[in-house]
Amino acid sequence: MPLDRLTPDGITLRSSKTGKMAIIPWDDELIQLVKEIKADNLAQGKQGPTLFSNRYGRPYNKDSFHSRWQYGMRKAIHEGRIERFTEHDLRAKHATDADDQGFDATTNLQHSDRRTTQSYLRAKKVLRVSTLGAEEFISD
Repeated sequence: MPLDRLTPDGITLRSSKTGKMAIIPWDDELIQLVKEIKADNLAQGKQGPTLFSNRYGRPYNKDSFHSRWQYGMRKAIHEGRIERFTEHDLRAKHATDADDQGFDATTNLQHSDRRTTQSYLRAKKVLRVSTLGAEEFISD
């Protein structure tokens, strides 16, 4: 992610499939996370033109990013902090949480059709059922 995507309004994204633009607005957690990533880059070497950069300040290529992802995943699993997940799982989790909180998951995922979004929504939602009055089952 190029650093110029970090704007005063938030992080701007462009969909690689549709070219649609979106902005993730800043909140305290996101601000802190970006600060920590930049500080980590500087601690390892230098900050390059992208948010995630190697110790020389250069962006990770696809293979390097995949290696870093796998390293972090193995470490977190070994420490018992998480179960294995994929980048696709993150997208599905976001869609499900957005939908549960009343947000438009279709817009958040930048889909043009709600049916596409449905494939991301988790089918593990707990249903709330109504009870029948107990007096209907008690005989004198």
